[in-house]
Amino acid sequence: MKKFGARIDIDEFVQLLARRLAGAKLIIPRELTDVLKDLPQTAVERHCSDLIQRY
Repeated sequence: MKKFGARIDIDEFVQLLARRLAGAKLIIPRELTDVLKDLPQTAVERHCSDLIQRY
């Protein structure tokens, strides 16, 4: 999340995305999901992108 100056633990973010996909009521800022959805560069980011798009 260099673009926004935010620091996140990518493994925890993956878990949040998976929980949201499974039905948990989570609010994740669109700015965070848009960055990973549109420009995945690593395997983990591609996994995040997949979870985001499936949601």
